[in-house]
Amino acid sequence: MKIVPTKPVVVVASGSGSGFEKLVENESASAAIGCPYKVTALVVTKPGCGAIDRANSLDVPCRTWVRNPGGNWLADDMCELTSRFGARLPVMLSGCNVRIEGFRPGEAINIHPAPTHLINGKRPFAGKGMYGLAPHKAVLQAGCKTTGVTIHEVTDGLDEGRVLDFTEVPVHRGDTPEVLQRRVNKVEHDVQWEVMARWLHGRYD
Repeated sequence: MKIVPTKPVVVVASGSGSGFEKLVENESASAAIGCPYKVTALVVTKPGCGAIDRANSLDVPCRTWVRNPGGNWLADDMCELTSRFGARLPVMLSGCNVRIEGFRPGEAINIHPAPTHLINGKRPFAGKGMYGLAPHKAVLQAGCKTTGVTIHEVTDGLDEGRVLDFTEVPVHRGDTPEVLQRRVNKVEHDVQWEVMARWLHGRYD
């Protein structure tokens, strides 16, 4: 029987850390589908965010990722952090919404709580400023009947990378941005671990 190696991964978050916690909780589930992973560290982009407390409670090392002196987020800086924890590939969780210079396709993935596809040459639910409640407000204002969770590769263009998985989420009459955010967030937690596990093991190559 072939032994499948466990892939180490560093998770990047900037909010409460609920998605990070779900990724840790589903490590055993990843082994069950033949794509085992281990979250070896958490990197936060916002000092003092709630994800730090979750990392401490789960006994996962945590570091802060800061902009370089030029005010930019650089892939090389992230890769240096990940290498310290035995990982090559980082995963950016929903809410990070930072443009990173220098990642090549396949080096990192991002989870976005809305569609990222182009409509008339624009991405109305993704890109700069589309984090927190913003994408959900945009979806409701556009009168969409569905939204979704997009998991895509990270490139220099914010939310412009190749889509690995899109899971549709219904929009209900009377939804508020807060209600829709909670519904989308639950779907994120349900699907992100498996997509990440399969990506780490090259299933999307």
